[in-house]
Amino acid sequence: MTAKLKLQISQRQKAYHHGNRVLFRYFDKRLNRERKLCKSLYYQTKVQELVHQDPKKSWPECRRICGMQNSFTDLTTKLLEGKSPIASNIKRLAKEINQAFLEPQQVFSSLADDYHLSAAGYQAPTLSL
Repeated sequence: MTAKLKLQISQRQKAYHHGNRVLFRYFDKRLNRERKLCKSLYYQTKVQELVHQDPKKSWPECRRICGMQNSFTDLTTKLLEGKSPIASNIKRLAKEINQAFLEPQQVFSSLADDYHLSAAGYQAPTLSL
């Protein structure tokens, strides 16, 4: 958040509170341009810093900047919450694992009930030694 960005926010808000729609739109567009520029500069400087760091240390920060979640979270620790494994926690763990496996399939639609795949006209491959 820069001083220039704060000034533009206050100008836009004053125009809004005074009911001046034309001036509000002008300041809003100007503010969005400045916000995008600031965001771009922020990411560029962050990436430049990461380039000079140890790659092992820079990847978690890179993932954080990109909004990616760590895919290797300790699921058992998260679900068991540091308690001894009891039946309800194990069931929750099993449901969470099941959901993780089923999630990629959500984007596919099921085939029609009358869909039939025919193997006619296809030959099994032959192997030679």
